[in-house]
Amino acid sequence: MQSLKDKAIEILSKLPETATADDIMYQIYVLEKIQKGQRAASLDEVLSEADVRKAMAKW
Repeated sequence: MQSLKDKAIEILSKLPETATADDIMYQIYVLEKIQKGQRAASLDEVLSEADVRKAMAKW
């Protein structure tokens, strides 16, 4: 698996030259959220669809 730094460099290299600091920060934010979700899924720390529906029904 690529390191966070390597993945960030890869993503940033694909941004246009006109990318703003906000564009860069957003891309890094999305990358971090995706990796966090992948880690949680690999550790089976996710909720089933049924559990989510049950929790949402209480709202």
